Amino acid sequence: MLPSDIFLRPSKKSIELLNPVLICLGMLTIAVVFFLYGKYGFNLTDEGLWLAQAKRIIAGEIPHKDFVHVKFTGSGLLHTLYLWKFTDHWVLVSRGVGLFQLFSANLLWVLMLQHYLFQKPDILRVWLGSTMAFMLSLHDFPIMAWNTIDGIVFATAGIFCFSRKKNILGVILVGCSILFKQSFLPFLIFILTTIWAGKDKSFLHKLLLSGWGLAPCTLYLLWILVSGGGSDFLQQVVFGSSKLSQSEIWTGLFYRPGLWFCIGAAVAGIFLWIWIKNKGNWKTRASPLLFLLLTGVCTWAALHPEKVHRVMISSSLFLFGFTLIALLALRKSDRSLGWAGGACLALAYSVNVSVGYNNMLLMLGPLVFVFYAALLRLMKQRTPPETVQPYLFMQNVSFVALLFGFFIAFHFLRSNVIYRDLPSARLTESLSGTLPGAAGVFTSPSNAEMIKDILGLMRKYPDRAVAVLPAFAGIWPGLAAQNPIANDWVQSTEVPSDKAWDQVFVSLNKLRKSGGVALLSKYYVEDISFERRALCLSREATNGGYSRILNYFEDFSPSYESDYFKVYVF
Repeated sequence: MLPSDIFLRPSKKSIELLNPVLICLGMLTIAVVFFLYGKYGFNLTDEGLWLAQAKRIIAGEIPHKDFVHVKFTGSGLLHTLYLWKFTDHWVLVSRGVGLFQLFSANLLWVLMLQHYLFQKPDILRVWLGSTMAFMLSLHDFPIMAWNTIDGIVFATAGIFCFSRKKNILGVILVGCSILFKQSFLPFLIFILTTIWAGKDKSFLHKLLLSGWGLAPCTLYLLWILVSGGGSDFLQQVVFGSSKLSQSEIWTGLFYRPGLWFCIGAAVAGIFLWIWIKNKGNWKTRASPLLFLLLTGVCTWAALHPEKVHRVMISSSLFLFGFTLIALLALRKSDRSLGWAGGACLALAYSVNVSVGYNNMLLMLGPLVFVFYAALLRLMKQRTPPETVQPYLFMQNVSFVALLFGFFIAFHFLRSNVIYRDLPSARLTESLSGTLPGAAGVFTSPSNAEMIKDILGLMRKYPDRAVAVLPAFAGIWPGLAAQNPIANDWVQSTEVPSDKAWDQVFVSLNKLRKSGGVALLSKYYVEDISFERRALCLSREATNGGYSRILNYFEDFSPSYESDYFKVYVF
């Protein structure tokens, strides 16, 4: 029988999360990474977008009503809880918060797994494992999207609560993860399926847990409805646009990737439920079917990149697979389930990398820790009792050596991709109020040169608002926080409608009348790759809007030109 909280059973041998030694070691690790690399950029992906959104919410604006956004605004709401205290230095604050979130999620996974992989709790081992996983989570640049990190932290915290028999709090936290990214919906479905498949809870208790899991989304929708943004929310989030015809709505719904993946996850949950109900009789059938189903979803996504946001699929698939790995840790005889989970992880990583997106999936670190610890457990079982103590000493030594190896590799990688000559730290400390803060750091030389131009203009005109056009540049880390054009544009980045472009020109007129500075990109069409990724628009929609911007500036002569921009000083 599979109990409803099968994810992880509580253990008297487990190390408590609030252990003061563990907290001190964790904060030390975060501080070292922040002070070593924080001043060189190290921004979270799309962090400028969420900073701009948080600023709007703090100013009293209602999501979906006062600004367009095609996703839940959970990240914007979450980060207003502390950003309202900081009038300056939002970019640096976001870097520190992001590092704290990444380490916390890895720590929670390692804490949950350590009991099933080692006979005795060990603070040193947990800290080293968490640090190794943390470093792996940061191996690429830029770091994954901030709202993805928010969702993973809440989903992980929810599973951790399950391990402590706090089922209601656990399912609420997992439900909250959907508010940050809709791709966590299959994860909630999987958890609720497991709860309903268990026999240790009454029907009323299961219904209550399901209600608590859906409560965060329900409250969010009620808030939007009461505030008068219900119709806007329906068009923006469900159909992905604020201005679509009826035929376009049905077409958009048919190709909506979340819809198809939820269907696939539901089918996978049914297979798992059948396997549980039959007490393993369907094990040999359900696991391969689950594997084939998810393989088919990923293959379809890879063949239809214009229809499916593969990053969304991979994030859900990764959490799904890691949960299967956790199940394997409990039911060690069900190796097929573990292989299916491992396959999910591998497929998720492959799908993510195939997009060319610079995300490193968070769970790769704990995954390495799991396999390393499982190997140690296997070796322990074959080790004579008299050699156990020396063996434990050697395994800790090897673990420390492995950790330092990751530190060295990480430092080498970081020193090669970061442009140390960009004074983003000094700029962040000196700017406040009307300017965006640090522009961030990119690995592409052309991007770095463009950012240098932007920073140079900000120094040259410290009392003027500096806007970068087309407004996609506001999505670059830090720029969207205060950029007067991007502030109105970044919330409409996935809406191929005239409404978004009209708002850009309204803001542009304000900028011109107030004596601001505009930088017009000279290579927008030729270098379409990263702009298109930022906007999530078709080439036709993107170039059409760019033509309108060019027509706007025909009546003005540029003050001067750099290698990448035409500069207009109004």
